[in-house]
Amino acid sequence: MKWIKKIGVGLLTLILINLICLLAISFNLKKILINGIIKETITQQITKKDQQEGNFIITEDILNEITDDEQIRDLLNSPEVEELINKYLDITIYSMIDENYLDEIELEKDMLQFLQENKESLEKKIGHEITDEVISNTKQQVEDRDWSRSYKQTIQNASKSITSTEKTVLKGYKFLISKELRMIIIILIIIDIGLIALIEKSLFKWLKQLGRAMTVSGILLLVMCISVKIIIMKTMNFTSFHMESLQKTGIGMLISGIILIILLSIINKRIDKKKEEEKEYAISETLNE
Repeated sequence: MKWIKKIGVGLLTLILINLICLLAISFNLKKILINGIIKETITQQITKKDQQEGNFIITEDILNEITDDEQIRDLLNSPEVEELINKYLDITIYSMIDENYLDEIELEKDMLQFLQENKESLEKKIGHEITDEVISNTKQQVEDRDWSRSYKQTIQNASKSITSTEKTVLKGYKFLISKELRMIIIILIIIDIGLIALIEKSLFKWLKQLGRAMTVSGILLLVMCISVKIIIMKTMNFTSFHMESLQKTGIGMLISGIILIILLSIINKRIDKKKEEEKEYAISETLNE
C-alpha cells in the first residue's frame, strides 16, 4: 500500500509542478513579448546606424543628438507606453483571428491622447519641452496619414496570408493568457493539493509537497529563461532579450519553496521532539507509580 501511496503522491506532485509552471507562463508571456521582442525591435530600428528617408540620410551622429539607446529604453519601459503597446498587441493578435476587433483600432486618437495626457512625463524623459505647436503639428501629420486605415489593411492582408496552423497558434496564445485559463489552472492546483492532503492524511506533509513543487518549478522556469534567451538572441540577432518578469517569478518560487521546506522541517523536528518528551514523561510517570 505504501508504494501505491508514494506513486500517487509523486504523480500529483508532478502534475502540480506543471500547473504552477503553466500559470507562471500565462501571467508572464505577454510581458515577455512586449519587453523582449516588441520593445527590442523598436529600439533596434530607431538606433541603427543609418536610416534613409527620401534623400535625407540620418546618420548615427545625428541620431545621438536626437536621442540615445538608454533614453529610448527609458521611454519604452514607462507604464504609459507599455499600456499602449499592450493594447495594440492584443488588438493585432485578436484581429488576425476575428476581424471584429479591427473596430477597436484608433491609432490617431490614442497617440494624440497619449501625447496630451503624458506631456509632462514625456518632457522629463526626452529632456525637451513639448510645446502646443508640436502637439498641433503632430495632430495634423497623424490625421493626414490615416494610420488606422493602413494598420487595419495590413492586419487584414496578414490575416488572409497566414495558414490555419498559424491561426491555431494565435488562438492558443489568446487562450494561454486568458483569465479563464488562469482560473481553471488555479482550481486544478487547489484540487491537486487537496488530493495530496487526502492521501497523506497530514496537515504538514502536503505543504512539504507544495514546497518541493514550487522549488522544482522555480528551477525549471529559470532554465527555460536561459535557454529561450540564448535561442532568441541567436536566431533574431538581438543584443539582449528581456525575460525579467519570468525570471523574477522563477526566483520567487525557488526561494519560497526552499523556505517552505526548511520551515516545515523545523516544525516537524519540534513536533517529533515534543512527542519524544511526552513519551519520556509518560514512561517516567509509569515508573514512579
